[in-house]
Amino acid sequence: MSLEPAHTQIELLCQDYTTEDGESYTGYGLAVYSVPEHQPLFAAADLSPSRQDVQALIRMLQENDVSAVHFADIVDDFLT
Repeated sequence: MSLEPAHTQIELLCQDYTTEDGESYTGYGLAVYSVPEHQPLFAAADLSPSRQDVQALIRMLQENDVSAVHFADIVDDFLT
């Protein structure tokens, strides 16, 4: 029996941040929810200041139907 929901929804996160030097920037991340329950499964904020890079990551996850159990490892690879 699988505990993972059949479907997930991935949303782009966007938040403004300030560095220790006082510089402001917008950071992008992603949040993953179960469908239709809309229960949070995974979130990673401030992955990149590039909206396009995070959108490409989200597309890759969606197009390859990646299981939510792998998201943390994939995000770690994205950051390195």
